[in-house]
Amino acid sequence: MSLIDRARIDMQNITGNTNDFAVPCVVKTPDGATTINVTGLHTRHWMSFDPDGVAVHTATASLAVSEKQFIDGGFAVRDANGEVDMKGDLIDAPDANGVVQTYVLREVFPDEALGLLVLILGEYKPI
Repeated sequence: MSLIDRARIDMQNITGNTNDFAVPCVVKTPDGATTINVTGLHTRHWMSFDPDGVAVHTATASLAVSEKQFIDGGFAVRDANGEVDMKGDLIDAPDANGVVQTYVLREVFPDEALGLLVLILGEYKPI
């Protein structure tokens, strides 16, 4: 087994093991017609800095999840051109206290070497 194969397996185990770092999350299409339960590394930070170095109040959230979970669950993440196309999907992710927050998927950074999707989440306000 090559080193990159071992790294892919390790990343699937890290993002998929709820006994360690991973948390269970639900990903839904914008219309709610398709859902999938996944596990991943969820983070949310509450502060950042403007270009002048002044602290501003903001929240940033992300979810790192193995693309294999979506493939195995039959949840399409790529379009006809093979590009990851999930913008607008909704993600239910719990915080450290188990309170579930719904986010909207703003951007995806696929790590195609490891098969990892880093989902950049935004605040979701239902209409």
